[in-house]
Amino acid sequence: MRRFAFNGSLILAFASWNRVIYHETKFPLSRTDFKRAVRRVDMTDNDTAALVAVSLFGALASLAFTINAIARAWVARGRDEARLLNQSATPLADARLDRLEQAVDAIALEVERISETQRFTTKLLSEQSRTAPQPANRQLSSDTPT
Repeated sequence: MRRFAFNGSLILAFASWNRVIYHETKFPLSRTDFKRAVRRVDMTDNDTAALVAVSLFGALASLAFTINAIARAWVARGRDEARLLNQSATPLADARLDRLEQAVDAIALEVERISETQRFTTKLLSEQSRTAPQPANRQLSSDTPT
């Protein structure tokens, strides 16, 4: 229901599929006055066809807009993927990779030093055990408590 004000009176418009009902009145309005004042105007075939045509045009326009938006997004995605495949790493990523390579080289050097120290310590311990004199078995004196 739509309300329109026109020259101090109120026009109520009721719309249904095949007819439009107009009512012009001043308030307050009783039910009997409403029934008397209602004027029915039937829609003709031309009106119905025009309404269907406008609705169909609106639906097709919104469908075309939606398909256009989806197509643009799809093309943009493909363009972005192609650009990422062709593009080399950024300078920031190159700098980070260089720092990472330096850190891995430093860690490898430290691990090599640790393993060399371990070999040296093992060699010293094995030589010390070969050259160390065996303690003599001493007999305990008889007054030593056991």
